[in-house]
Amino acid sequence: MVNGKPYTEYFKMAQDQQTAVASMNKMKCLDKFKVSVIVKGGGRSAQAEAIRHGTARVLVDFNLNFRKRLRKAGIVTG
Repeated sequence: MVNGKPYTEYFKMAQDQQTAVASMNKMKCLDKFKVSVIVKGGGRSAQAEAIRHGTARVLVDFNLNFRKRLRKAGIVTG
């Protein structure tokens, strides 16, 4: 959910939808977690990237082994 709407409804462009869930898809856990975010400011693409970054950080906190795969995919750095 993004700002109270399903992400597919909030992000009209398929590219933004894919960006928003990229970290979850990479870890094959899109259907395993319920995620609700609030985003403000910036454009839709920037918001999608912020969601990707935020969910990646949470996934790494959940399982440190995810860092390597997310880093290799270019989703997280450091």
